Amino acid sequence: MEASKKHLQNRVLERLSYSYQSSGECGHVWSGTFEGLDSSDGGFFILLDRPDLELVDLCFVGTIVEEWQVHVLAALEYLRLEVKSRPGYFGLTHEAADLYASTDLPDNVISYLNSRDSPVRNPLFVFDESRDWSIQLLECDFPASDCYGVLVSFHDEKPLSVSYCSDEYWAAVHEPEAE
Repeated sequence: MEASKKHLQNRVLERLSYSYQSSGECGHVWSGTFEGLDSSDGGFFILLDRPDLELVDLCFVGTIVEEWQVHVLAALEYLRLEVKSRPGYFGLTHEAADLYASTDLPDNVISYLNSRDSPVRNPLFVFDESRDWSIQLLECDFPASDCYGVLVSFHDEKPLSVSYCSDEYWAAVHEPEAE
């Protein structure tokens, strides 16, 4: 890696000011909290699911993380639209989906995520070497939710899809590929 790119990536990592947790064959993990965000249920994590940092656009990751509230709001808005259009997928009646979809998005993302009244909480950001990334909302109160919450997938800054996080997803993201 050229020296200037390495220096820029190091500056981005320093600016993120997270605690480095691990590295290895399956990737890198940083954890931390944002001021005001309740970290008692796991806090905020950045997972880079690739072992080679040279392949990861850390400047892109840094931009997304610095504006995390904007992206959480985008995820919540996209989730709201998906709930409205596919209530059965989320285990909701049409009436319950309409009620959720008609609820105004929060002015204060931190208060919303900290509230036990919020149907989704605890954002986990997952990045890889492309511009495809996701926000996994680890706690989800929708009836069809599994224990891993709901995942909003993005490309660049645009939400693309919503899905539940199954055991298969969790294993694929967090365990090394078989060789």
